[in-house]
Amino acid sequence: KNKKILFIKLNEKLYNAGKINPPWNILSKELNLYEYSYSPTNFSNINNNKDASFLKRIHLGGLETILYRIASKFKILNFSNKEVYVISENEMIIELSARLFLKGYNINKLQNIEKVKIHNNGILTKSISKLIFKTLNKRIKYWVCPSYTKACLNKINFELIQKVSEYISWKKAFENELFKINTNKKKTNNIFLMNHSSSPKGLAIKNILNKKNMFLYTCQHGVTAEISDSHDYCLSQHDSSSSDLYLAFNKSSSEIARKNPFNKDNKQFIYGSPKRYKRVSKVINLFKRIDVLYLSNNLYTGNIGGIATWATDFEKAKNEINIINLLEKVNKKIFYKPYPEINKRYYEVDPCLDKLKNKKNIEVIKNNFDARYLINNSKLLICGMATSTVSWAIMSNIPIIFINYKYNAPLKADVHKLFNKSLFLFDYNGKNFSNDITEFVNKDFEEINMLWGKKIRFRSKLKENFISTENKNNLEFILNL
Repeated sequence: KNKKILFIKLNEKLYNAGKINPPWNILSKELNLYEYSYSPTNFSNINNNKDASFLKRIHLGGLETILYRIASKFKILNFSNKEVYVISENEMIIELSARLFLKGYNINKLQNIEKVKIHNNGILTKSISKLIFKTLNKRIKYWVCPSYTKACLNKINFELIQKVSEYISWKKAFENELFKINTNKKKTNNIFLMNHSSSPKGLAIKNILNKKNMFLYTCQHGVTAEISDSHDYCLSQHDSSSSDLYLAFNKSSSEIARKNPFNKDNKQFIYGSPKRYKRVSKVINLFKRIDVLYLSNNLYTGNIGGIATWATDFEKAKNEINIINLLEKVNKKIFYKPYPEINKRYYEVDPCLDKLKNKKNIEVIKNNFDARYLINNSKLLICGMATSTVSWAIMSNIPIIFINYKYNAPLKADVHKLFNKSLFLFDYNGKNFSNDITEFVNKDFEEINMLWGKKIRFRSKLKENFISTENKNNLEFILNL
């Protein structure tokens, strides 16, 4: 107990260091810590994520996006008594708003509302603490050694106070904003749209709207919950948990919302995926078509990422390096697209990117814009993990090799069977994985395309059930227009 524990951490002056560093010094004052801070050499807090060209973005976004941008900026239908209020955007919200504009709705953006500073009297915090204390205490005692149990509970309580304060602030801010809006209109004449409403802000807005007999609508923003076997842990964060009406891409997503235990009174409808999912196969590419595009989904957790996998960052790096070593030996040129990291988990050089240096047949894509703008320029796609990336790849109709990891965002059992029939699926933890995938990548493109063509019937079923359902609900029926 008297021995000092070495705590190596980033220099706190570095951008976001407070979040990147583990919270040992906050968790327990009982620890006898010796803190050593450092600044990594050759580090950068700037990511290399770029926007695709304006032409590509216009082509993929379509006329709906152009119409939405113009209508929301210039208030063309300012005389209308029918209003759409966009609290935050995603692809479906943009396209839905454009459709409503053509039906006579004026588009208003509420994205720039600022939180109102307001005192948290602690009443709500105490009520929530009372409800969750027994469960938290039981789980923390199970996982944490007795010396740190109290410190962990204090840490969670501190974060709870912050989140409740944030909720109260947003509640007051939106209450003020709603006061400015003419709320005497019929509720069907006011439509409030929000992306990812499961947040203090979303919960606050829903609360205020419901008091005025109005509703909060959320729209799906990506395909993950439908296909991932490690996603059930965060159903409380699913958009259907904190909205009044949820618009889904597909049957599976709608069913998840219907069965969501945190979804009490929410209604869910199938709207289909945004049109840009179908346009992904037609994006303009003026460059020479590449042989193989590897879409890396390797995103570390660090101390800020959500727990969406059962693999440590060390295991993730090992898996990715193993794939790189395999790709180095194939008979085709590989273009490696890193996953766009918005918030750094580590300042040091990624060991996977370091491994890619001086690889003769692997080229790293340096202008790291979104994968959807690159996909249709390749002859063969390789991706892994059950994330939204694969949904864009499938809609491109380019032959796909999908790598399923047992402990890193694996596929659900029923989805695994359909993926196996629809795509070229390889289980990373399978006995002959290395030989099987290498042998397949080495096949000539003519044979790969022939095998791909034989799977088209199953791919149609995959798209219908898990990506974009064609037999969808009518917009007038969904919004009761």
